Amino acid sequence: MATFSPIIELFEKSESVSEQTQIAEYLIQSIKQHKPSPEDVQELSQLAFRLIDDLLVKIPAAPTYKAKDELFNLEDKVLGLLLTLYGSPNKVPEEKMTLIRQLVKMIQEEQVLENAITKLFEQEEVYPAYVEQLINIHRALTDEFQKSQLYTGTVHYAQQGKLAAFSDECKEILGNYVATEAARYLAAPGDEQVLVNLELIADVAVYFPTDALVEQVYAVLPLGHANINYYAVATLVKLGKDVPADAVAKLAENLTYANLTYHALKDHGKESVFPAEYADEVYLAKSDLVHWLTYPTELGKEPDEIEYLGKVKVKKENFWIFRYKSDSDTLSEDLQNQWLIGWSGDDGGTFSQFDLYAPFEKKTPEKTVKYIKKKLL
Repeated sequence: MATFSPIIELFEKSESVSEQTQIAEYLIQSIKQHKPSPEDVQELSQLAFRLIDDLLVKIPAAPTYKAKDELFNLEDKVLGLLLTLYGSPNKVPEEKMTLIRQLVKMIQEEQVLENAITKLFEQEEVYPAYVEQLINIHRALTDEFQKSQLYTGTVHYAQQGKLAAFSDECKEILGNYVATEAARYLAAPGDEQVLVNLELIADVAVYFPTDALVEQVYAVLPLGHANINYYAVATLVKLGKDVPADAVAKLAENLTYANLTYHALKDHGKESVFPAEYADEVYLAKSDLVHWLTYPTELGKEPDEIEYLGKVKVKKENFWIFRYKSDSDTLSEDLQNQWLIGWSGDDGGTFSQFDLYAPFEKKTPEKTVKYIKKKLL
């Protein structure tokens, strides 16, 4: 049996595209660390070419753009796997390269909005007509997940400093268009993707702060969705705008967003708006850990229970240590609903290895915390 056969078998048993994408990435990293045997290369390349044949059929048949996007991500990893195996496209058999070119062309034709966004932000100087072209492409789309690529793409390029090519007029055109989209979403805010798009728009607004778009940022706050409101509050603070105290208070009560909100305010000298009863180091540390645990790669949600154990210092960094319970599917069965250990560090050292609490428990809480420090921090 080839070294990678068990992983390939796991891949082929998986019915989840996102899981297959993760396994493909794992294969790429494994190949880089451990040179595959000729048998491995043959087996892995056969898998990759089978996937290319599948993708040529599945992408056009995908019912939504979100489903297509998952397949695009898998395609990226499949091509990465082939490049890692062969070292150069020139070494791939020509008949297989023909299929690869066909797949790449298909995806390029599907990603009409992404291509337009990339083209716009790669311009040395952006003119109003270029922005209008992008807006016309976006306006013609009907799939809201596909339309969300405008917001994620804009934030991505803005964070890379790509807005320097935009004149104030261009920023105003795009900002006002996004404002009309926000108003459209607010008129029918029930759909999950619509709420996601409002969250993204609240984040985008900091880069295109026209009066119309800032007005829409304020307008999303009464919806009461914590994730949307956090980005709205963060944007308003960054823009030097007044932040409604009631919106901040609701975020302060939310363990997932309390710490993020406090620091967003503090970074701009506005921490006085944050309710004093929640500006407690233990509560904020708990919030920091809870937010970290909500990532899909961790628990994917807030823990069901969480308790503070104590505070320690390691190499000048403070750590607040907690125990928590969760029934998350990301945990193995032996860890579900058991007390686990996690911590929040004031210098970015927030983490949990999902260690069981029981083996670390000593006769006193103080000794328990010291033992956790010794063994885990």
